[in-house]
Amino acid sequence: MATIDHPVTTPLSFKTVTVNASVAGSDDTDDLSPQIGELTFTPTAASGSWTGVGGNVVSDLGIATWAVTLGMIQDISVTGMLRWLLTNEGKKCTFTAVLVIGVTVTFTATLSPATIGGAVTPGYLTSTVQLAMDGKPAFS
Repeated sequence: MATIDHPVTTPLSFKTVTVNASVAGSDDTDDLSPQIGELTFTPTAASGSWTGVGGNVVSDLGIATWAVTLGMIQDISVTGMLRWLLTNEGKKCTFTAVLVIGVTVTFTATLSPATIGGAVTPGYLTSTVQLAMDGKPAFS
């Protein structure tokens, strides 16, 4: 049996990311890069098991469903992402993120509003929104 090496060659880095979004039914592409400060993909897989009378257990795991969390500054201008999400709530959107390492990740998600407001702070307020994805992220 062969041993296959898995060296680190392209570690993921979000130091600089370009994030473009295309809402279904629109001819425009929105550059959301200046607004986004977090991009996190989270898989969730349901598990199930069966227990026999002899105490034997058979377990299985479903295929993962994915969600993406977008973190952003709370820019309440007409062109800010908070209003963009409110305007496009419920619409499908295809996102393309180009990472500093030259790798592209593409995903489709249903848009939902983000949190608005927060505690008094000396800095600017931030928001997060978790969007349900169709399928999983696709890396180039």
